[in-house]
Amino acid sequence: MKTFPEEAMHKAHDELGPRVNERAAELQSAYDTIAENERLYRSLFENASIGMFQSYPDGSGFLRINKAYATMLGYESPEEVMSAITDTATQIHTDPRNRREFLAALEQQDWYYTEQRYFRKDGSVMIGKLAVRKVNNHDGSPAYLEGIIEDVTERKSAEKALHESEEKYRSIVESSFVGLSIVQDRVFRFVSRGFCEITGYTYDELVNRVNPMQLVYSADRKPTELGMRKLLDGGAENIEYDCRMVRKDSRLIHVKIFGNSVIYNGRLATAGTIIDVTKEKHLEQQLRQSQKLEALGTLAGGIAHDFNNILAGIMGFAEMLKDDTHPESPGYRRLELVLKGAYRGRDLVRQILTFSRQAEHEPKPVALRDIVEEGLKLVRPLIPATTEIRVKTVTGGDMILADPAQIHQVLMNLCTNAAQAMARKGGVLKVTVTRGLFKDRDHVPVPDMKPGEYVTLTVSDTGPGIKPEVLERIFDPFFTTKTQREGTGLGLSVAHGIVKSHGGSIGVESKPGKGATFSVYLPRIELREVPVAGEEAPEKGGKECILFVDDEDLNVELNTERLTRLGYEVVATTSSLEALKIFKGEPRRFHLVITDYTMPRMTGVDLAREMLKVRGDIPIILCTGYNDSVSPDRARRAGIREFLLKPQDRQELDRAIRRVLNRKT
Repeated sequence: MKTFPEEAMHKAHDELGPRVNERAAELQSAYDTIAENERLYRSLFENASIGMFQSYPDGSGFLRINKAYATMLGYESPEEVMSAITDTATQIHTDPRNRREFLAALEQQDWYYTEQRYFRKDGSVMIGKLAVRKVNNHDGSPAYLEGIIEDVTERKSAEKALHESEEKYRSIVESSFVGLSIVQDRVFRFVSRGFCEITGYTYDELVNRVNPMQLVYSADRKPTELGMRKLLDGGAENIEYDCRMVRKDSRLIHVKIFGNSVIYNGRLATAGTIIDVTKEKHLEQQLRQSQKLEALGTLAGGIAHDFNNILAGIMGFAEMLKDDTHPESPGYRRLELVLKGAYRGRDLVRQILTFSRQAEHEPKPVALRDIVEEGLKLVRPLIPATTEIRVKTVTGGDMILADPAQIHQVLMNLCTNAAQAMARKGGVLKVTVTRGLFKDRDHVPVPDMKPGEYVTLTVSDTGPGIKPEVLERIFDPFFTTKTQREGTGLGLSVAHGIVKSHGGSIGVESKPGKGATFSVYLPRIELREVPVAGEEAPEKGGKECILFVDDEDLNVELNTERLTRLGYEVVATTSSLEALKIFKGEPRRFHLVITDYTMPRMTGVDLAREMLKVRGDIPIILCTGYNDSVSPDRARRAGIREFLLKPQDRQELDRAIRRVLNRKT
């Protein structure tokens, strides 16, 4: 601390007296204040947590630098910095142009604020937030630069990490195929791009405008609203449920919703995730449909064999009684009615086996147009006069590989179904045949279809349409909205089974009041058109010797008499082992073997193999009421000439026998 010399004090005291003493005291007080302010300034400068400095205008180093700034730069002390740094532009600034920029700016303004990058002692980089000004001498020349600096490196790293995180999650949210939303005060506060794509609405159409319940299908609103209320009331931490939503284009979609409660803008809200599972729901429905058909097919198979054997006896003996009865007698008409009922029973069993995909068919190249034109000749008399029939078919390129009789049955079933739908008020029945190419799975009209070329049979009506709850079950076996007299509910199931067995697909579109359209898609083949084969002319018996084998006494008795009446010599047995023994005893005696498939101890196929070992040219006909382990192809591979489904009438059996015996081996 500075003081005046003692002699000067005495002299002033002697000369000036008390006034001098007073003035001296004031000066001493001023010096003391200055000294205290300097001490405080130095303490503030040296102990501040923020960096402070004074540097030469030409960048040749620092006049002063505090401990905080030295630490920021990685030095032990301010003195080390001041001795080490002789060119701030190159030793401190990572880019020398930065210093030139703020020097130029200070020519125009008092303070300059910026964010710059600085080298530390170890070569790493610090990001500093700088406030600097220029201090001039009395003559206006620059004396020094002074300023403060804050190390914001960690903050900038955190901000960068936060920004990258936000960008990452924003990218995830916006690119996700699922829909994300936040709902608060019963209105959307946020929706993702995926949510907009699923619902068909834009962000602006939903956010701060729409109550989520407005998008939910009316029948599903109550459980959906209960789920949201549980979240908001704390009754559940999260929820998961399925519901239906109505898109902007009015299309109904199935969605799975996951929800949980969140705090949004300081208040409770619900965050939801929706996934469009419409395709999955359709596949589930098709799976259930397939399982139903499979279950019923198993049941059908269990009863078909025995039922067909019973029908075979009824049909066969009724035919023989009819042959023995005078056409003018009352009994003749009654026998005709018995046979009519038996034939209907046989057709019903075959329908059951058809829709369960167990019935076998003989595919051949046919033009779908020919089948349709032929079938409509039979359909027209069955359609009421109040119904108009319109037909439009392609002129070529409609070849398919199919059993004409079964495709004819599909046409009959669909047309009959359409006619019954329009029975009360009449209408228009449209039947069309078209071609179509479906290149990928995303554009096939029926979800389980394979891409490719198809010939399409479409049958549509202008009837009352089909309700949504009925539409879901339209192909279910025995499901029907008709009265008991109008049908069994097998027509569409049969059509479904036939189409599937031909490698095709069938779909239906309908809305209440808008009629219904059934579309049958059958794989197209590249062959020249061929006519539909007609019925073979009936044959009339023969004199050959036939070995007949069936484990049912009734069938053995029936066919022994039936074949004998046709002129054949018949040797019959109910045992496959006995039949093999008989055949081995006299293999050249028999011209033909007719055998059942399902027999104890040895099946008909095994019996055929053993007989062919004895005599390789023996013709064999295999008959079965039902079996899912044998097919015409397998039978032919075993050397069997014909494959017949029970029950057969007399003409059918006779034609098969003559085809085999007249065929050159």
